[in-house]
Amino acid sequence: NAVLGSYERITTAFRTGRAAINVKDYIERDQQIQIIRQEWELALAAVAISSLNEAKQFSNDPAVYCHLLTQSYAFLMGLKNSHGSSENKDAQIDNLLEVLAMTADPFSANFYTTTTTDIDNTIDAIAVVYPQLETVKRTL
Repeated sequence: NAVLGSYERITTAFRTGRAAINVKDYIERDQQIQIIRQEWELALAAVAISSLNEAKQFSNDPAVYCHLLTQSYAFLMGLKNSHGSSENKDAQIDNLLEVLAMTADPFSANFYTTTTTDIDNTIDAIAVVYPQLETVKRTL
């Protein structure tokens, strides 16, 4: 949160949305719902990057390394279930999964061959899909 500032935006949107419901301002409510959804999606992408950055530190420990890579993979897969997901976004997420694990199919993913270069390429690709993370991708 210190890097993204999402906590403040999410809590403000929840409070503002709740107040809008109380006064039956459904346009404002819907705007706040959009903010919450966008911030949660951004947070998922940021956590995926954070896990990837941490994985690079454990490239010599296969257990921790694979744990962090699969965790990142799962967070990236979760992005496909975000409310704003579209065929285009799903294709972008599939591409991220392929860069990371050679496939978008979780049953065929292979993290044993994933290199730190693959991790950096995945982080860069995430920042292309979520440009708000470009400036902070190395500090997450």
